[in-house]
Amino acid sequence: MTVDNKKRTLSEAAFQEGGILMNASMELRFQFYLKNKVAFAIALHEALGWDLVALMKEDDVIHVALINPKGDYLDARGMVTKEEIYEILGDNFPYNLKLMKPEEIRTLEKDLNQELFPAAVNLAKTAWPLLPWKK
Repeated sequence: MTVDNKKRTLSEAAFQEGGILMNASMELRFQFYLKNKVAFAIALHEALGWDLVALMKEDDVIHVALINPKGDYLDARGMVTKEEIYEILGDNFPYNLKLMKPEEIRTLEKDLNQELFPAAVNLAKTAWPLLPWKK
């Protein structure tokens, strides 16, 4: 997915992939993620055991994803490449992808609502039932 920041927003781009609208499950995940990106990522980290990576612009967390032991990335869109994570900021340099512990991200996000964790995990398990979820 390529995001052209001049022509459309990320949410508009994310709702279209190859001209096909996302299904309801993908739309629901994306809307949940937009409002609760850190809760979504930390909940999935706890449910899968995968490391967290944060796309940082200076000290601001712009995007959070997970990275599995093989080096594959997962975010609200599903499995993505490192390049797709970087596309979120486009040409808005400088930024970096930083491996972070949940505690580090929690200190940067003051309004983290942990009550959302079960809903985030349920959405993810519905979308990706074959991931190695912890019991």
